Amino acid sequence: MPLYPATNNNFLQSTSVTVTANTTTTSTTAVTLMSSSITTSGGKLILQFAASCSNTTANSNIMFQLLVDNVVQEAAAVRYVNAPAVSSALQVVITSLTAGVHTVSINWYVNSGTGQIRPIAAPTAEFATLIIMEVLT
Repeated sequence: MPLYPATNNNFLQSTSVTVTANTTTTSTTAVTLMSSSITTSGGKLILQFAASCSNTTANSNIMFQLLVDNVVQEAAAVRYVNAPAVSSALQVVITSLTAGVHTVSINWYVNSGTGQIRPIAAPTAEFATLIIMEVLT
């Protein structure tokens, strides 16, 4: 069932960003994985991020941060043991946002090895998508 059906007048707009090229990081500090700007009317933002990733080093962590206007709203880490891929998800509702242009970003980093999101090399196992929806408060 959709979060906001087409007949619900609370839905204002949405946008999404998807990793479409094989992407890696060896950074042990947060770097931008994906980002999108949205011009809001002052409504509520519903942010959803999902990823399936891997690392070249077993028993290593891949960390994700969801940011709005460069402020971390939520974070998660996954431990890559040696499976084909591991998944992570973040979901945040932002209720106190002023009207105007806002930037929603996903940062990522590793504690060792090379973090990978490879939709070309591993199309059935690895992906990352960020969905941004604005609804009335």
